[in-house]
Amino acid sequence: MTGLERARGQSRTTTFRASGTFIASCMLIALLAPVRTHAQGAGSDSLSLSWTAPGDDGTIGIVTSYEVRLSASPITNENFDSATLVADSPAPLPASSRQRMIVRGLTRAASYYFAVRATDDAGNVSGISNLLLWEWPLDASPPMPPSGAIGAIQAEGKAVAIRWQPNAEPDLAGYHVYRALSASGPWTRITEQPQLPTEYTDQAFPGEAKELLYQISAVDRIGNESARSANVRVTFRHPLVAAPLAWKMLPAYPNPSRLAEQARLPIEVPASAKDAHLDILDGGNQLVRRFDVAGAAFGVTELMWDGRNGAGRLCAPGVYRGWLIAGDVRQMVRIARIP
Repeated sequence: MTGLERARGQSRTTTFRASGTFIASCMLIALLAPVRTHAQGAGSDSLSLSWTAPGDDGTIGIVTSYEVRLSASPITNENFDSATLVADSPAPLPASSRQRMIVRGLTRAASYYFAVRATDDAGNVSGISNLLLWEWPLDASPPMPPSGAIGAIQAEGKAVAIRWQPNAEPDLAGYHVYRALSASGPWTRITEQPQLPTEYTDQAFPGEAKELLYQISAVDRIGNESARSANVRVTFRHPLVAAPLAWKMLPAYPNPSRLAEQARLPIEVPASAKDAHLDILDGGNQLVRRFDVAGAAFGVTELMWDGRNGAGRLCAPGVYRGWLIAGDVRQMVRIARIP
């Protein structure tokens, strides 16, 4: 083995694009090694690995099997057996054919070295292919704004718990929480570092505050920060302020809403609130998304639906129904989504 090929960027011996390949000189033991090893992304935790098949007898015939191995450090002929074996390598094809396989279960933040070795029907083993270094492409796009955030007063008014729906981005590093005393600000970030849990307990707010507002943003591994979520409003109970007596689903707005904007779903939460959730159903009565409303502060809580299903995929335009289910309460609003 004389060459190192990078799946992104430059190799130590040549420069090429991600879709390019290069032929490395290969050691000859009893048969030629696989050459022109190449990789490209195939999903959030997968890549497609390919190479050119060697022959059983020089450049003709079909070898018997392949060994594909990966490691966090460079692979050589000497340490090949100690690298991690990748299962389900493909059945060999005739010499000069292009072989492909999907490698799954990878960690997006890590870099991987790959090498391939062939064996013929007499048990002869080749040297390893060119060594390939796979580094995940950088994602310059920020995450989506977090959605479904609600707030609840805890510890007899000494703490506020904020919860939201998890983002679906595979390169997510965590979330930041911001706080203000009014919608006009100023807004203060109250998390020092991005945190992965989709909940945060605030115990350091001004003691005289009658109302607090929170926003949440998502941050990826290279520091891209999303736009912030809609306001989460928490009102501290005052003796002269009457709390809602029952759950009530208020009209969604904007309605219709476009696919690029979020639909706001306001709910009146009574002081004696218990477990509740909001289900989004499509026209076929299939569940698209569920929001947990348990523990929301009394008053009006707004849930934000970004038009995505539980798997993070954008739903098609159409008319959806939002069902509020809280004990014996069943209330519904229609939500129209347009292109």
